Amino acid sequence: MTLKRSPLLTFLLAAVLLVGTLVSVSGLVATRFFQQAILERESQLVNELASSLLAEPAEGEAPLTAGFLDKQLHHLLALDDILRINVFSAEKYLLWSSESDIIGRRARNDAPLGRALSGEVVPVTQPFQRASHRDWNPKADVMEVYVPIRSAGDSQPLGAMGIYRDAGQINQTLTRGAMLIWGSAGLVGVLLIAIITTLHGMLLHRHRAALASLGSLDEKHRRIVQLEKMSALGKMVGEVAHQVNSPLVGVVNKAQLAARRLDDPERIRGYLRDIEAAGKHCAEFVKRLLDLSRVSRFEKESVDLKRVVQEAVQLVSQGSGLGGVIALALPAHEARVDADPVLLRHALFNLLRNATAASPADESVTVSLFFSATQHCWCIDVEDQGPGVPESLREQIFQPFFTTSRDGNGLGLAVASTVATLHGGTLEVMDGDEGGALFRLAIEASPTAVGPRS
Repeated sequence: MTLKRSPLLTFLLAAVLLVGTLVSVSGLVATRFFQQAILERESQLVNELASSLLAEPAEGEAPLTAGFLDKQLHHLLALDDILRINVFSAEKYLLWSSESDIIGRRARNDAPLGRALSGEVVPVTQPFQRASHRDWNPKADVMEVYVPIRSAGDSQPLGAMGIYRDAGQINQTLTRGAMLIWGSAGLVGVLLIAIITTLHGMLLHRHRAALASLGSLDEKHRRIVQLEKMSALGKMVGEVAHQVNSPLVGVVNKAQLAARRLDDPERIRGYLRDIEAAGKHCAEFVKRLLDLSRVSRFEKESVDLKRVVQEAVQLVSQGSGLGGVIALALPAHEARVDADPVLLRHALFNLLRNATAASPADESVTVSLFFSATQHCWCIDVEDQGPGVPESLREQIFQPFFTTSRDGNGLGLAVASTVATLHGGTLEVMDGDEGGALFRLAIEASPTAVGPRS
């Protein structure tokens, strides 16, 4: 059975591990530092005491002689915590000792003694682990301190003195200090864990509150988007119903009139022609709706935009009922883009058809293709000679079913705008140089394309 851990429990375990490690390392370092400080203090006290006792002997009295040492060191031996005193020469021979039976021996391989003869004060907390001290095994805890013996004016010690003290009191001080250090470190660790856990809980609570708020906002946004979709769908259905219902009403009326005029074949043929025209209008409208639905499905390929423009112009020129002259201003070489040529041609066809319809019969429509180096894109300008587009309508004209023409269905510019968006481009309208409308279709150039040199 697998137990699931909450984020708070996981963080708490990690915090305990991290703080425990930090407290352990800090406690060890602080305890070591405290022990070293206490030992150095005790060693310095012993050194000062020994130096005062072994000061310059009286006039005519030789230093480090048995008589001088007996007279001076019996005061030190009278102290309760002093267990033994050894005095060594510079050659490590035992010159004097409170244990007379070992006088004359030579200490071998005793590193602390060697350091003392070099001028250091050396404390030894466990002296009986050394081979040179196996002859003595006292019952009490013992601390050994080696101090150098110097005469006035000499930098090199004459010898060294080893003083053995009862370490019971010192050990108690070290134990109490270590307990205080570890207790303080543990308390600090507990406080750290409590603070970190509290902060983590606060952050986790705020994080969950933020997620809940974002979830609420996301749900509200989803509802708003759904409402906008339903609103757009309702508007589209209304426009479709209006576009189809009008000719259907005409079809019904014409059919009823034809039924009443069965004795007049000529008039019936006229009614049938009107019915056929209404049917074609509905079929064309449905075809445009299907074209709009297919715009979202396209395949990009490397195409020459110059060729697409020429083909769209040719389609418009061959269309029936479309008058006017189309003037082309094209670059000398290719205009490469990554696009769907069918969709681009269809978008241009819609723009050109609207431009020719808006321009007088004796006026021309100008189509310009040029490269914009600042935006790294190819721009197609379609400029007509019509009345232009008012500023107040320039955003609405790209919406489906919006039209200012009595014969329009409001899908041409919507399709062209959608095609531009699918290709990562833009379609915008502005005032032309001759007072008409200018529609600019911008398509991003291929990554390796280079615009024409001006």
